[in-house]
Amino acid sequence: MAEQVQYKFGTTWWGKRWIEKLESFGWDTRITRGRNYARRGNVLSMNISSGLINAKVIDNDQISYRVKVGLAMFKDEVWEMILDNMANKAIYITKLFVGEMPEDIEEIFEKLDLSLFPTDINDVYSSCSCSELGGPCRHIATVYYMLTSVLDEDPFLLFELRGLDRERLIAGLRERRTIQSTEKNYTDMEKGPLDEEGEFDSTYIMDRYWDMQGDSSIDINVTSPIVDESILKRLGDPPFIQGKGDMIRQIESSYKRVRLKALNIAYDNS
Repeated sequence: MAEQVQYKFGTTWWGKRWIEKLESFGWDTRITRGRNYARRGNVLSMNISSGLINAKVIDNDQISYRVKVGLAMFKDEVWEMILDNMANKAIYITKLFVGEMPEDIEEIFEKLDLSLFPTDINDVYSSCSCSELGGPCRHIATVYYMLTSVLDEDPFLLFELRGLDRERLIAGLRERRTIQSTEKNYTDMEKGPLDEEGEFDSTYIMDRYWDMQGDSSIDINVTSPIVDESILKRLGDPPFIQGKGDMIRQIESSYKRVRLKALNIAYDNS
């Protein structure tokens, strides 16, 4: 028997939504069977790639089974439309950068008659090397639940299962925000005073150079760290707190709030 592991499932609204959607297909009883397997650490490995999850799950008889789970992926041109709509709200970028899924993200997909989460049985593909009939089997259900825990930690994986990985998502949003910022700067310049020859008055620019209340043309480019709280993790717990709890976990929520506030200020999205 695999060692019991203290996994938590559905600690975020998007993690809960993932399970709720699967249960709505009439799988509630079968899906629940996978929760205990997942808590026992019966998932030996799980690899998530574009649109597909490959996992190995061990049964109570110590036999391992190969499980595949996939979501229907959106075409590249569909993702372009989704990104166009997402880029109109800077809060989407700031939220995702701190590991949170924007609560109104589904509205973007609904406008295009799409859904980020699976909507019916045909939206989800799954297979298992076991001989259990009917679906999903307990091994597939185990992967569904384990994926819930993984999604709680990294909402980007839900986009990847739909065909767009983290790097392309962030790059696409940054590119669109940069274009929007540039267009805004040009529009603001056109509103400025003209000189006698009909050109933009350079004196006007010099007079406002040190005026920090004016519009800024600085392009702010914020990147998410490769390892969250890397400095804290490298230093470890201070001597006075050792054995009394996990300091990193205690301040993690405060750390995220500070980052979110900083990003909101950077993108002027207070």
